[in-house]
Amino acid sequence: KDASSSLSSRKRRFEETAETVEKKIVAGPNGEQRRKAVCKFWHKKKKFGFVTLQDTEEEVYVHKTQIKTFPLMLNEGDSCVLSAIRNDKGKLAAVDVHVDGCELANAEAGKMRALKKIAEMKQDKPPAFSFKFSSESTLDSKEKIAKAVSDYEMKITPWMCSWLKKNQVPREVKKVCQLLQRELERAAQDTAVDSEEFMSIVSNMGDIVSDQLMKRKQARLAVSDSLKNKHRRLEKQVARASEAQAGGDPSSASENKGDASSAQKGSAGATDQKMTRLQGLKGQGPVEALKAIINEFGPLSKKHLSAIYQKVTGAGFKATHGVPVTHILRENNTTFKLSRDKEWSVVSS
Repeated sequence: KDASSSLSSRKRRFEETAETVEKKIVAGPNGEQRRKAVCKFWHKKKKFGFVTLQDTEEEVYVHKTQIKTFPLMLNEGDSCVLSAIRNDKGKLAAVDVHVDGCELANAEAGKMRALKKIAEMKQDKPPAFSFKFSSESTLDSKEKIAKAVSDYEMKITPWMCSWLKKNQVPREVKKVCQLLQRELERAAQDTAVDSEEFMSIVSNMGDIVSDQLMKRKQARLAVSDSLKNKHRRLEKQVARASEAQAGGDPSSASENKGDASSAQKGSAGATDQKMTRLQGLKGQGPVEALKAIINEFGPLSKKHLSAIYQKVTGAGFKATHGVPVTHILRENNTTFKLSRDKEWSVVSS
């Protein structure tokens, strides 16, 4: 009742506000409620400004909260469409402002912008390698190559930061630039740096490096996409395993909803029975308590051990015994062992 009454009161307040705004709207000379205006001034820090109405040349106050397009701001000279009202001070203020040429600032539009940005980032190519020096340059061939590679390193670093982990970028950039510099220095031994043959070699090397970097980027993004749902896949595997242990066949459970629901009920009942058998856990020592949980549920991660202990006893493991679960498990390495799946089990005697 409280939720329904609060929703109805919100709806009523919204309708009252909409009606109040409609009554306050100042129409144009021809009776139009939506009027065109041009931005005269915008304070970027305080997020407000003034626009000039095209029909009456009156100044209207505009705040960021009334702009309904993205981005939520105006620039001097921007044209927009708005509704003008009289505020409490009797001055004109703008509501429902739509800036010309801008998208609506709603949730769906934000998602579309984010997807578009991701697509652009995936297709974004690395910066091109350039080797241009004036005829008056006093640098020798090795110094020119080192200078060009150093400039390329400055260009490529922010590009690699957009799709690679920040701690991996310096190593990868150094590897690429060292390879490029070594190949160019080798080519400079056979041909002059200012010759057309050397410039063609530079162009070919730049294309090869760009292609390799683009392939590396696409492979990295593909790996990132595949890892996004890893946790969800693991949860599904654990659910299937628990259904199988409870006596339900996963294949038959997927064939009809009745079998699936019965398998879930069986799994929940089995878990409740295990929890009931662990009721005396709080009176036991830390090692005995962890052994009892593992013997009842099988190999478990440190996180699941802590969660089960807290659910059974109603108190945290560290709060009860004064030490964390990991400390007990690692100190008693003759009793507990850690598998490759990061799950702890009891060492069989």
